Amino acid sequence: MRLHYSIIFQILLVCACSQPSKTVQLDLSNQNLEQIPDSVFSLEYLEYLQMGNRFVVYPPLSALGTNTPSGENLNKIASIPSKIENLQKLKVLGIGCNKLQSLPIELSQLKLLDSLDISFNVNLNIKKEMDISQKLTSLKYLNIIATKWDSTSLEKLQKALPTTEIVTQPFFR
Repeated sequence: MRLHYSIIFQILLVCACSQPSKTVQLDLSNQNLEQIPDSVFSLEYLEYLQMGNRFVVYPPLSALGTNTPSGENLNKIASIPSKIENLQKLKVLGIGCNKLQSLPIELSQLKLLDSLDISFNVNLNIKKEMDISQKLTSLKYLNIIATKWDSTSLEKLQKALPTTEIVTQPFFR
């Protein structure tokens, strides 16, 4: 009888492992990531992916205890791999407050992407990313607060994406 249950369990395990993951939401905020794990790109049903960093400005972090985000567990993702194009069902991508310096052209292949938060990537130059940004025609929301951009680039982007709410705020150092 025990062998019987063992065989059934193994069959179920094999079936479960051979089926694609039905994960639709994944939050990897504040996980001390330096790159996006490869396993993320196999989640073909993924619609929501959050890899930004969350933190509280007030009250002071020191008053909130040890379970709050600190410099040790903040993500430091510097690039988005070209494999992002595997996530064809992705609607929301949050990768704010990281160390992005560029966007991959494959991002423009995500035809369902309607919300993109790349804010507080202070080394990301929107002017240099115009070819990619202008192709994100399905976007309804784009957050580029605290990235590098100029008024001319912003005007071009607004013309290319007339139905997109573009959230901006110049970042001065």
